[in-house]
Amino acid sequence: MVVQGPLPPLVDLPRERVPNPDVAIDPHAPWQFERLVLRDGTAYQGLLLAAGLAEAEFAEIRRPPGRRMAAMVRVIPRRDVLSFESLAAGELDVLAARFRALRQRASIEARRMESIELVAVEAEAGTRWRYDGRWFQLVSTADGESTRRCVVKIEQMFQGFRQLVPPRTKPVRPLQIVLLGTRDEFQGQLRRWALELTSPAFYSPTKNLIVAGGDLSHVGNQLARIRREHVRLLGELETLAGGFPGQLAAIRRELSAAGFAPEEIRAELELRRIRWRAGQARLRREIRAANRRNDGLFAAAAERMLRQLYHEAFHAYLENFVFPQHAYVVDRWLNEGLAQIFENAQFDVDVLRLDAPDPVLLARLQRELASAQPWPLARMLAAEDAAFTARHAADDTDKHYLYAWGVAYYLAFERDLLGGEALSRYVRSRQDSTADHAAASPAVGRFELLVDDDLEHFEQRWREYMLRLHVDSD
Repeated sequence: MVVQGPLPPLVDLPRERVPNPDVAIDPHAPWQFERLVLRDGTAYQGLLLAAGLAEAEFAEIRRPPGRRMAAMVRVIPRRDVLSFESLAAGELDVLAARFRALRQRASIEARRMESIELVAVEAEAGTRWRYDGRWFQLVSTADGESTRRCVVKIEQMFQGFRQLVPPRTKPVRPLQIVLLGTRDEFQGQLRRWALELTSPAFYSPTKNLIVAGGDLSHVGNQLARIRREHVRLLGELETLAGGFPGQLAAIRRELSAAGFAPEEIRAELELRRIRWRAGQARLRREIRAANRRNDGLFAAAAERMLRQLYHEAFHAYLENFVFPQHAYVVDRWLNEGLAQIFENAQFDVDVLRLDAPDPVLLARLQRELASAQPWPLARMLAAEDAAFTARHAADDTDKHYLYAWGVAYYLAFERDLLGGEALSRYVRSRQDSTADHAAASPAVGRFELLVDDDLEHFEQRWREYMLRLHVDSD
């Protein structure tokens, strides 16, 4: 994106916000919101979550009459903000506490493609695209449009990570993502590193690097053709809109000069307006169809790669921003369970819904829990890392992942236990751990402290919840 002319002065936004987590809330008290207005006139009410030098995160809170409350977290360029109205400290504490209770139902809006700033870097093998974001740096060998689409989705996921598990620390070095535009490039990278993988993405903690690859370059030319058609249609639409009033005036003069009665002139002009509106509607339909074709082409080419990239990106986020390995030991079931939530996250057009369970995983888990011999949770909780690898029986490995997803989903969206101090107490400090982790901190005992319940009672409530859970069609 190129910004022409001088930048307008930036509105002063508070950088650090630490509301009181223990504030008392009167459930009958009216809601009070902060207000953010954009330079194009758009106004949002809700809560400012954070403000950086380049962008602000604002949780728009909607309370439509007769429908459930909802929140939408928007990433807004600072230069687009016209004004901001904050709350007093006590009011801010109450709003922040109410938003924490609502947070798990918040959706994450995709960043607009045109707001993604890419830098072209010329290399021997051709043009590379570089993106320097707040959470990661990305280099891509794919075409510009495919790269932008991927960056939008990845940025959206990192906002989702923050919603579910807030950051606690900063990385020692930036997280790097390499996006390769063809499968051949990706396979070549695997060979250079002597890796044998079937998945289209992987994360190297030692290099702090995610590498992903797919057939993005193949679809790039098709995307570009549809984009050019899109631009042509937009130009035609603008031409029609700009020239129509003058056309009507000319027709009015011609008919009047030819001696037509005023009633006849009005009827003819109304007929021309109807035809003009029909033409505009047709062009808008064609533009929407072009957008759908682009979305469909990109989804077909990138879906599998992006899903695996989201999974690996969560591992990287946990390592870089929450519980780094040099200081903490995160149980494998928890790490993999949360990664699956994002790998299988539900997209509704350009909005990420964190609270929507994956229908395939849910159906499989419900069949498992309703079977004659479902696993006891203690088996998954006490499992070693190796139990989650393909070296073990495939069915057992699959069940470890399935149960991990189900428990992580329940803790996140029903119990709201993954964003506060309870999770921090559950995750083991490496300094306090011994070589025998199981003996030093028994898995079941630590889990019971996390959920503040004995495992048998928790397991019963968890099974009942998962068995009655369904995918909301809203």
